[in-house]
Amino acid sequence: MNRHLAVVVSRLALLMVGALVVFGCGPQAESEAQRIPGDDVPFGLLDGTPVESSPTTSAAPNRSMEVYFVRGNRLVPVERESERPSVIRAFEALANGPTAAEAGNGVRTAIPPGVEVPSLRASGATVVVQLDGPVAEASPSEQVLALAQMVYTATAFSGIDSVQFLIDGQPVDIPRADGTLTRGPVSRSDYQGLG
Repeated sequence: MNRHLAVVVSRLALLMVGALVVFGCGPQAESEAQRIPGDDVPFGLLDGTPVESSPTTSAAPNRSMEVYFVRGNRLVPVERESERPSVIRAFEALANGPTAAEAGNGVRTAIPPGVEVPSLRASGATVVVQLDGPVAEASPSEQVLALAQMVYTATAFSGIDSVQFLIDGQPVDIPRADGTLTRGPVSRSDYQGLG
């Protein structure tokens, strides 16, 4: 055996012996619980003194997002908390409607019951919203408010400027605040005066 290899082997042997000594001298597992004398318990654990510990994981802080409902004939923004604000989560909050406290203050939704948004996707600065359900059952003024709610809610997010509404995958005529119809994307300016 050459000298270099002999040195490596002897160092490995010493490390293994050292590991056996260290692990062999550690605390041994007991087969049943043992009572510790009060004098051996660390300070404060027996007298009810709270022991502070740092959490192993911290929950992501909630952030707020604006969702638009209606009071009278005007849009009103309300705050909703979300760990990850997004247009999808904002539309879910919109579908849930105002809270009982908000409703007690005259806040309501103009979106007819049963209207659903089965798909929602971004296309550049435009959100494409598929609508299903009794969209046209509301009066013309309520349709305008309902569409404005969705437009203002979507465009409250940075980078979103407009909304394109589809029914059965196709653009449909939707009313603007001035009573004109369009099949193209609409923005807050199309519902100016309601917000």
